[in-house]
Amino acid sequence: MNKECEVLLTARLSLAELCGRKDFCKGHALNNALRRDPADVLATIYWCRKIQQQSGWKTPYAIGAVVTPNSYVKTDKPRVHRHPNQWSKYSKGKHRPSPAMLARTEAVYPGTSKEIEWTIWSVLKRMPETTAAIEIFKAKLPADVQSQMLRAQKASAAGYLGVLRTVGRTLERVGNLDALAALVLLLKSAELEGRSEEANQWVWHIYRCLFILSEHLLMGGIACPLFDLLEVRVLKGVSHEGWRYSFPSDLFLHIADAFAHRRSRLKEAPLSSLMVKKDASRLQRILDGRAGWDSKFAFNPFKGPAARETVFTEATLRACLETMCLFSWGWNMLASGGHPGMPPAKVWAGKDLWARSQPCAPYSRDRESNTDLLSEGIDDHQD
Repeated sequence: MNKECEVLLTARLSLAELCGRKDFCKGHALNNALRRDPADVLATIYWCRKIQQQSGWKTPYAIGAVVTPNSYVKTDKPRVHRHPNQWSKYSKGKHRPSPAMLARTEAVYPGTSKEIEWTIWSVLKRMPETTAAIEIFKAKLPADVQSQMLRAQKASAAGYLGVLRTVGRTLERVGNLDALAALVLLLKSAELEGRSEEANQWVWHIYRCLFILSEHLLMGGIACPLFDLLEVRVLKGVSHEGWRYSFPSDLFLHIADAFAHRRSRLKEAPLSSLMVKKDASRLQRILDGRAGWDSKFAFNPFKGPAARETVFTEATLRACLETMCLFSWGWNMLASGGHPGMPPAKVWAGKDLWARSQPCAPYSRDRESNTDLLSEGIDDHQD
């Protein structure tokens, strides 16, 4: 198995599977018994994967031999070498590199140190519980991201909720982990001030930002674990009038695969260009339905009950059922040849989640963003 395939396998581990390793925690649960915080683990894995990509997928041993050659000593005995086991541990998130090691690595692989220094890792490690803490994290973000946060804060104070959607979409197009951190901080700010409807709106944008970054996170080895960590520490408890936005973690991987498949078919630029705003805008247009109504409904979060015992108003219940039906229909269509047009009335009413308004047609060049990797449909969805 080549190293790139190994990276893809680690990206598909759930957070529970990652935290269940014997060398990771004393027990087998995401709790206070963990030897190290999951945010540090993901940051280290992400950093190490980026170094591997830049090195042409060298092994952790080979990278260590380049960064600290004096630590790798051959002995008189054949095939016996003395070397520290640091890089093997970095690749699994067992140890976080010291500032000195980061500096040495940066000298050999320029630009990689930023991958372990993104503000999102600090935010996820110590979620801010006060406005002052949010402002401290905000000050660490780039000026363009800070300006969007300030714009959202002013709009919220003035009651201009329509501006918040514009800010959310702008941050989606930034297409990096700083934008994700900003959205998390805006959500926490809304939560602290009791603005549940606004907090729910930021949840929607956080999911979409994750989808735009999904291919990048997949190749960074942390797609599923990061998705799960955000669910546990940020998204799970956010609701408004009994409902919340949701998205299944297993289908998140399908989106990452779909976007990676799209890039390989269109022979676009290397993966690193995903961080460029132009590429983020392209992926945002797919989420908006540019590739078809099937992908629009399948690739966006849906409204669902915050808890099984939730009591809804009739209007809220109808809205939740409708979005869940459309979500299921979207995935069913992707699994059976695609359906770029509007779903028939039977779908909106929840009567037939496989209904079509035209015959199934083969994929065209314009539809290459939809994946033919999906083979299973969804008759119903349980939150």
